[in-house]
Formats: sequence, C-alpha cells, structure tokens
Amino acid sequence: MNSNLPSWISSGFRIFSNADLAAEIILLATVLLYTLFAILVYKQVGILNKTIITSKGVLINGLALLHLVASVVILILILVTITS
Repeated sequence: MNSNLPSWISSGFRIFSNADLAAEIILLATVLLYTLFAILVYKQVGILNKTIITSKGVLINGLALLHLVASVVILILILVTITS
C-alpha cells in the first residue's frame, strides 16, 4: 500500500465495493418497470380494439400479448439469475 494515503483509504474502504449488487438492483428495477409498461400496453391495446374495430385487431392484440409474455419471461429469468 501507498504510505502517503490516509488511513481510512489504505485500510480497505472502498466506495464501489458493492457495484455488482447495485447493478443487479438497477437491472431488476428497470425490467420490473418495463414489465409494468408491457401490462399497460396490453390493456391499452384491448381498449383500442374495443373502440376501433378493424380486421387487424386480433393481430395487434396478439402482438401486445406476445410482448407482455416476453417481458414477464425476461423478468423471471433475471430473478432466477440474481437469486442463484
């Protein structure tokens, strides 16, 4: 160790010692918010399909459901990865 450093630095104090934990928390929060966004998109598409009836309504609803399922699967994968 460098003897010119203050004792609280040379004793092993690290500001970013839990950077991996912080990254996991930020990733989990981001994916959780994205999953909530996907839920809102699915609900809004359902309202849209009731308001404006088109021949592509089933396709749009299916894509919104696929988007929701994909975001939930990614959330589950991240939860499994973080807890293991």
